[in-house]
Amino acid sequence: MSEKVDWNRLKTGRSKAYRMLPSVLRLPLIRNHREPLLQMIEEGQSILDIGANDRNLKGYLSKNCSKYYEYYSYDIDESNVHDYYSMMDINRNFDLITIYEVIEHLSVSEAHKILEKSLTLLNDHGHIIISTPNVYHPVRFWRDCSHVTPFAYDELVGLLMTVGFQKFTVYRIKSNMRIRDWLVYFFFKPLIQLLGIDYATGIAVVAQKAPSSSRD
Repeated sequence: MSEKVDWNRLKTGRSKAYRMLPSVLRLPLIRNHREPLLQMIEEGQSILDIGANDRNLKGYLSKNCSKYYEYYSYDIDESNVHDYYSMMDINRNFDLITIYEVIEHLSVSEAHKILEKSLTLLNDHGHIIISTPNVYHPVRFWRDCSHVTPFAYDELVGLLMTVGFQKFTVYRIKSNMRIRDWLVYFFFKPLIQLLGIDYATGIAVVAQKAPSSSRD
């Protein structure tokens, strides 16, 4: 892994992502950041859950996924039982890597390092799925004092480009869109667009690792 972020490459990736992606209100909505993973899992695949906390993702998959899969967890917090407590100890590759509600707690350079390492841990054509607060929401990011970096979706895609990922899909996350929410959005849509804000509380980005031959 590189020791420093190439800020010129990061700026170029961010600009390319900005031009490539739709505006935030045109991104598709999902109700749960785990939905893309549930749709993508194939029989026998391996999953690495980075920042796994209490391994609640495993519980979610046990209830909602009937396919056979291998689940592994990584977290620096040793108060819970995990397969790995240091990324340097991970000595195998995976088909899917999840980083849920973690990256906003890191600096840009720390995020860059963990994404670089994640790329090396993925099998060719493997996928990474990242969720983070939606910075276009007025308060979601700022309601947690432990948050460090507000990653807009195009900045996150740009960072993933810089690391070497490809084929991006971006979602907005809104767990419970009620009738009142739709009415508010309908009547205040011009103001929402003018202010550049969003009612969705989170975003999820899916990216793929290119095959080795295309990276050579």
